[in-house]
Amino acid sequence: MPLPVSDRSFLFVCRHCERLAESRDAGRGTCSQDCAGPKKGRDFPRYRGPLTPEFLIHHCFACGETTPMSLNLTGTTRILGVCKRHLIHAGVKYEDLKAKAKPEDFGAVEKKIVKATPEELLGLGKEPEK
Repeated sequence: MPLPVSDRSFLFVCRHCERLAESRDAGRGTCSQDCAGPKKGRDFPRYRGPLTPEFLIHHCFACGETTPMSLNLTGTTRILGVCKRHLIHAGVKYEDLKAKAKPEDFGAVEKKIVKATPEELLGLGKEPEK
């Protein structure tokens, strides 16, 4: 069976694993490996396939979408990308994470609305007081 495995019920990383493809070719439903992802506190330790460590950092392990977030689970060595939609697979709710974070951690920019005339914005008009 060529990669990726077309069964979308598997996580993105699993669908790109040669072990799963070989098992499916043999008529088995799963790979039966001692392997799992963040939901089980693991980092796909038995993964074998074309996804590089660099790719895994920048793409969600569950859906494959590009993401700026990644995680490294305690006791694991591989860093895995994760989108906010799939953080729940790692036991984290995005809303909880966002509530604890500073605005700059999420690329949010605080803005303050100030009332000013165009002349004031352009520095025209009165000379500043010393």
